[in-house]
Amino acid sequence: MIDLEPRGKVLVVTTSFPNQANQSAGTFVLKLSEKLQKYNSIEVLTPSVYGLENEASVVGDKVMSVIFFRYAPKRYEVLAQLPGGIPAATAKNTLIKLLIPFFILKFMFSLISSLRGVNSVLAHWAVPSFLSVLACALYNKRVVSVLHGEDVRRARVSLVSRAILWVVVRFSSRTICVSEAMLERVRCLFPTAGEKVEFISNGVDESLLRQPITKNSSELPLKLLVVASLVPIKSVDHIIQAVSRLHSEGFLFELTIAGDGPLMYELKTLSEKLGVAGSINFLGVLPQEEIYKLYASHNALVLPSREEGRSSVVMEAMAAGLPVIASNVVGINELLSETQFQLMYRYGSIVDLVKAIRTPVNDLDAIGLLNRQWISTSDLVWDEVARKYAEIL
Repeated sequence: MIDLEPRGKVLVVTTSFPNQANQSAGTFVLKLSEKLQKYNSIEVLTPSVYGLENEASVVGDKVMSVIFFRYAPKRYEVLAQLPGGIPAATAKNTLIKLLIPFFILKFMFSLISSLRGVNSVLAHWAVPSFLSVLACALYNKRVVSVLHGEDVRRARVSLVSRAILWVVVRFSSRTICVSEAMLERVRCLFPTAGEKVEFISNGVDESLLRQPITKNSSELPLKLLVVASLVPIKSVDHIIQAVSRLHSEGFLFELTIAGDGPLMYELKTLSEKLGVAGSINFLGVLPQEEIYKLYASHNALVLPSREEGRSSVVMEAMAAGLPVIASNVVGINELLSETQFQLMYRYGSIVDLVKAIRTPVNDLDAIGLLNRQWISTSDLVWDEVARKYAEIL
């Protein structure tokens, strides 16, 4: 293991970062940035958002400057930071698309303005990475790009997205994929990338491994938890359909849904239509600390997604000693298939999802403890993840 000394300044560039308007936005970017302060001086550049009071702030245990750049009148700053991102914003109001050129231009200008005194750039997601590569070419700065699930999904169906990704992979000093499946797909798309592309997992808070489990497994109702943005790819409607079947069979449950997004109204309407609204709590967006408390007080996490990058929520729940009931899809199965016991089901099968939820409570508890043990022995805490990044920045 390389012994690393504190080095120069790193500019973290991201379209998602925790803020007053959305405290759950890009929490993993914040966690990594905080831990990187052991090795580098960190500054964060990220778009402003409607509801944000200050365009500059300092967060973290050490001083870390966060600059929120403006790109439109405040009430129209909805292209980033909010659940669903640009696709959700433009679907809600097609006129918002007119802001995209201003967003890109101001992003680029803010990037160039922030590069003075910077040793290297750590850019999250394809578009910030693309802009960072262009800006840093002017000043001969190194860029380490981090790709997340949506980046590779879009590149598979869009020539523009694929072209953007090609530029990122070709001209970044290093490109990081947060899942093994993503790494394989990127290398298939760009076979000449070779060792410039590598896999580094996101991490979990070490405090989760020590967090006491407060739920009482001997008591009903069974407490189920969903932590997800309410967007189509998360398929939260599947769990509502599943619990409605359990309800009709007299099975006692409580479902907590933590997250927000464009499907909130539709999902609430579905729960009312199926007669289970009284057993479902929609909590909206919560601070990370509140999410951690939910892990401790529930019997199982449920994640019915169609696809994931490499689910941070799954890793956090496992670290907290929570069993995970999840669809057997890319970005989830590479985590759960490593454990001795797993509760994956065929994506889209409500029958299989119901069967998984009916797992005896004692078995759920045992699986949760095995999950925590696996995380604790897999070098997935943020300190270890940050060290891997520090070695290449």
